[in-house]
Amino acid sequence: MNSSNGGAMNSPAWQGLMQQALVGTQRMDALDDAPWPAELQSLVRDANAALAVPADAHAGSIKLLRAAGAAGLWQRAGFVPQALAQPLASTSAPDDVQAEPADEAVIRALNAALREGPESLTRQSWHVLAKAGMRLPQASLPVALDAGARSSALRADLLAVLGARGLWLAQQNPAWKFAAGTDQQADPEQLWSEGTFEQRLSVLRNERASTPQAARERFDAAVKELNAKERLAMLEVLRTQLSMDDEALLERLLTDRSGEVKQLAAELLSTLPHSAHSQRVIAWIAPLLKQEGDKWTIEPPEKDNADWPRDGIALKAHSYFKGGERAWWLYQLVRLTPPTWWTETLGKTPEEVFAWAAKTEWKRHLWDGLLEAAARSPNRDWLQLLTSMQENRFAQESLRSLLASMTLAEREVYWQERLKAAPRLVFELLIRIDDQMEPHEHLSRALSDALVASLDLSYAAAVVSTDWSLRHNLSQALTSAALWMHPQSLPAFLTLIDKASADEKSAQWFEDVWQRVRSTAGIRQTLQQIST
Repeated sequence: MNSSNGGAMNSPAWQGLMQQALVGTQRMDALDDAPWPAELQSLVRDANAALAVPADAHAGSIKLLRAAGAAGLWQRAGFVPQALAQPLASTSAPDDVQAEPADEAVIRALNAALREGPESLTRQSWHVLAKAGMRLPQASLPVALDAGARSSALRADLLAVLGARGLWLAQQNPAWKFAAGTDQQADPEQLWSEGTFEQRLSVLRNERASTPQAARERFDAAVKELNAKERLAMLEVLRTQLSMDDEALLERLLTDRSGEVKQLAAELLSTLPHSAHSQRVIAWIAPLLKQEGDKWTIEPPEKDNADWPRDGIALKAHSYFKGGERAWWLYQLVRLTPPTWWTETLGKTPEEVFAWAAKTEWKRHLWDGLLEAAARSPNRDWLQLLTSMQENRFAQESLRSLLASMTLAEREVYWQERLKAAPRLVFELLIRIDDQMEPHEHLSRALSDALVASLDLSYAAAVVSTDWSLRHNLSQALTSAALWMHPQSLPAFLTLIDKASADEKSAQWFEDVWQRVRSTAGIRQTLQQIST
C-alpha cells in the first residue's frame, strides 16, 4: 500500500467507516463484509475476538471504534514517504560546549517535567538547567522542540538549554524553525544580529533589566526593520524600568503604522505623569471637572477633538462598549489620565475617588477608566482599593496587572499581609500566587512556612466537603504550593500531604491530586541537585 495515491481519509477503509458513523451504529451491519483488503479484515476480526464487548456497552459502537483503530494502524504501517526531488544539503551536528546532566534521576525529572507537568514546571526545570550552564539531554531534544512548536510561552526558556546540537536539529525540521537560530552561548551582539526573534527579544529583555538606556537605543535603531508584531513585542519590553528618558521614543511611536503599537505607546506614556502626553490628556479632561464649594462634578466632552487619535483616544466606540458617544470619550480620557492627578486634584484617597465617582451619572465609565489606569500605574496607592473590590471582575483584572508589574519582594509583602489578614483564605491566595510567579522565582522560606501552617489549619474541612468549588480550589492551591514554595519548605509541605491523604474519605476525590502534587514537589526537589 502506498500513501501517495491519496490521504488516509480517502482510502476505502476510511470511506466505509465514515459513512457508517454518519448513518449510526444502532443498525450496523457486520464490518466483515466491508470491501477492505483481507489483511485489514483479519486485523479487525482478531481485535474483536481477543476483546469481548463490555456488557454495558453498545456492540456496534465498540466494533466501529476498533475498526477505526485497525484502519489507522494499517494506514500508518503502509506509509511510504514521497521521494525528495533533490537530496538535502546536510551537515553533521556540531559539538556541544555545554554539558548535559549525567545523573539519571535528574534526567528522569527533566523528562517528567516536560511530559507530565504544567508549562510552569517545564519552564522551571529548564531555567534551573540554564542557570547551571547546562543543556538538555540529547534524547529529550525532539520532544522539547515539539513542545516549543506548540507553545510560544516555552520558547525563551527552551532556547537557553537547547545547546548547539539542539539548534542544529531545529534546522532540520520546518516545524522547529522558531529555534533555528544562533548558539545561545554566542555573544549578545551576534545573537541580536543573527539569532531568531525569540533570541533577539531575550537580548533586549536582559539589557533592559541591566542597562535601560542601551536597550532603548537598540530597539530604536531596529524599529524600521521590524514588522508590527515584532515592534509590539519589543516595545512591551520597555515597560520594565520605564522613565522619562523613554519619552522621546514613545512620542515618535504615537505615529507608528500599527494601531496596536500606537496604543501601547500611549498607555506607557500615561504612566509617566510629567510626560507631554499625560499633560495633553490632563488639559483635555480638566475642563470637564467642576467644583462648587466642596462638591465636584464631571460631564463628558460635548464634541470630539481632532488631536485625540494621535494620543491613543479613539473617536468611535468599540462594539463591546456600553454607552453613548460622549460616555466613550470620557472613558477614553480617564483611562489615559495618570491616577495621581485625580487624588491630587480632588484631594481624595483612591477609595474616596471611587466613592465620589459612584455618585455621578457616569459611574461605570469613570470606574472602568480609573481601574484601567490604576493597573498600569507605578504608584502602589491603589493596591488596597483594588484588593477590596473582590466582586468587581474588572478590578480584579487590574489587580493582577498591577501585581505583575511589581517585584517579587513587593508581591511577597502584599501576600504576607493578605495571609495575615485572612489565613483561612489560603487556597484563594495560593491560586493568585500561581498566577503571578515566573519560572526563575520561588517564594521565600518565611512565606512558604506560613503558607504550610495555614494549609494545615484549612485543608481538613475541604477534604471532606461536598462543595465542588471548595474541592477544586484545594486542588489548585496544592498544585500552586508544590510549584512555588521554597525548596526547603517542601518536606514540611509533603508531610502535610501525607497526613491529608491518610484520610480514607479523601481518596475518592483527591487521589489523583495527591499523586500530582507529590510528583511536582519530587521533580523540584530532584532538580535542586543541579544547582547544589
